Amino acid sequence: MANPVIKVPDAFPTGDDLAKAIRDHPEILGIPHSKLDCQAAVEKALSLVGVVVNYRGSNHMWRDMVTDRLSITSAREDIGELLPGMICFTLKHDGSEVRRGYHDTMGAAVHVGIILDNDNCFQSGIRGTEIIPISQTSFNQVALCKFLSYPELAYDEEPDDIIDPSHPIELLEQIRQLLQDAEDKLYQLEDYIKGKDVIT
Repeated sequence: MANPVIKVPDAFPTGDDLAKAIRDHPEILGIPHSKLDCQAAVEKALSLVGVVVNYRGSNHMWRDMVTDRLSITSAREDIGELLPGMICFTLKHDGSEVRRGYHDTMGAAVHVGIILDNDNCFQSGIRGTEIIPISQTSFNQVALCKFLSYPELAYDEEPDDIIDPSHPIELLEQIRQLLQDAEDKLYQLEDYIKGKDVIT
């Protein structure tokens, strides 16, 4: 299974850098979906900030390109707003990921795009590549791209201090995310050991 990461800058660009690059390059808008599907559109946008990747599809991105996965509602509640450069997904739990070779509990990521601000995103939809209000899309999940930095999430505290047991609901969500990330790594390791060719 080929490594999808081709080139990443030594200093990761920020999510703001990516959002600005999309807005500053109107030539990437209006490209028909038949020429640039949702995964390819995200990859083209990332290349504007020097991140060159080649994933097999939105399911592969959901599992391997991002961390800190949250529903859009939870992200707005926990962080206060959606951050530029977050990767957004339409996630379904209908079992369709199985026919694409994914036998885990992470669901089927059927669409992918990029958050530009709290209200708007970049996607390749039925009208092609576009900037569109998030409320007019099917996106229901967001996550942090492994190849971008998000200064808005920087903490002054040591990492061990971030988990606050006085907020049990938040603590449970953090534990759930840690367990999910650990499960992701186990499945990736299992696929690697078996030499399994996973497609999306």
